[in-house]
Amino acid sequence: MSNSNLDTSSKQICPRREEHHMRITSGGSISSYVSFALSFLRSNNGVPLVLHTLPTRPSAEEKGKVKVKEKVRQEADQPSKANPKPKGVLSACTSTIPKLISVVEIIKREYILELRKNQKAGGKTRNNVIQQKGIWQYTESGLCKIAPHEEESKEEALIRVLGGNSKPKMRHHPYLSITLLTRPSTELEDKGISCQYILARQKSRRKKRKLERNGDDCEEGQDEQQEEDEGMEVDSILQSQSDNVQAMTPLSQIIKRRKSPGEDRNGKKRRTEAV
Repeated sequence: MSNSNLDTSSKQICPRREEHHMRITSGGSISSYVSFALSFLRSNNGVPLVLHTLPTRPSAEEKGKVKVKEKVRQEADQPSKANPKPKGVLSACTSTIPKLISVVEIIKREYILELRKNQKAGGKTRNNVIQQKGIWQYTESGLCKIAPHEEESKEEALIRVLGGNSKPKMRHHPYLSITLLTRPSTELEDKGISCQYILARQKSRRKKRKLERNGDDCEEGQDEQQEEDEGMEVDSILQSQSDNVQAMTPLSQIIKRRKSPGEDRNGKKRRTEAV
């Protein structure tokens, strides 16, 4: 929850800008995370709230107990027929990523609903929540380095790989960090961090209907104009083709096409009286 509990890698990724860090754990309550985040965003307008899954930095007492834990782990790692070796599990910074995403989505939904309700009321609210326009989310991911006391020696790694009974151990641990803001941040955008935002202001139904009607009228006018242009093009092509045919056919061929000398130019036979 505080900056002192973060790993050194998190300080490089998220520099101190009076921001508040909140670590998501597997045992934490989602409702408590959401309630704290909403109250923080209301009272601290423009201050970043960083939700992450990075591990905590080990203390001196924990480092002194590592040797005893390593001996116990080595004895437990020896598989037997009665107690087979359990499969490896993901680290805490990776397994809590889905929970972090769920918490962030709930925070955004509740925060935007609150802003829209305040806008509909049209009155002044405490902490000037109505002046805020929306919420911005900056998502960042990376790989968390393993602490030195957790790394195994080269001999142990060689024996484990050459044994053939176990797969190579994953040495990297993915993590996720999401920063929530009530206004856009140029500093994070310049770093190339992916950004997505939700605005509290919505278009009224009347404006939407007007836009849809205007769009339909424009589309109908464009279709009619296109049909007229196509018809004019077809007429001009047919006229040019007929002119070319008449220019190419000689007069002798036109005379031969007539069935009888009594046929006129329009193709109709004259009515002659019998003598």
